[in-house]
Amino acid sequence: MEMQKDISGMNDMALEMMDQHRLWDHVLEHGCTDPCYEDGVILQRIRGRIIHLRRKMGLLYPRKKKPPIYYRGLPPVVSETYIARSEDIRANAQRTLWILSNNREFLYLTAYFSQIPSDVQKKEKCIKSVIDQPKYLSAALEKDDLLMLRKFENPKSFLEDQKAAASRLRKICVNMDWVSATKKQ
Repeated sequence: MEMQKDISGMNDMALEMMDQHRLWDHVLEHGCTDPCYEDGVILQRIRGRIIHLRRKMGLLYPRKKKPPIYYRGLPPVVSETYIARSEDIRANAQRTLWILSNNREFLYLTAYFSQIPSDVQKKEKCIKSVIDQPKYLSAALEKDDLLMLRKFENPKSFLEDQKAAASRLRKICVNMDWVSATKKQ
């Protein structure tokens, strides 16, 4: 029974080690979506888990025949600032900037938000933050901040934000009797 348990434990570690190697390969090529860390940081963490599993397997089962994954080479050390698909990220962010800046909801927001009283503007911070999204994206492009640009690769959620903010602004304008501003542009 103890022999069965040893084999099972080693197989579990071998499977986990294979999963970690596959994950490392995937992140190296495709990147990850972690908004806080570059792909290089994630790759180093995965590499550390592989090293840990290899050591643990060697210590727990020093005399047992190891599975082939045990002998697979370690992934190389990668710069912590590495980001996969950097050219794609830049191109997608440029496309998103154009889409957001030319969306009719955004044009409506920029045309009418500044015309409402400042006390109302202060209460509507979410509308202001939506208006500022293209500005933040433009600054990230200028700095080549790939971590920030990766957040802007897909414009869908930002377009939804613009639509919701424009709807909110239309309601404010109706309450203020700004009939002309409530018409869809």
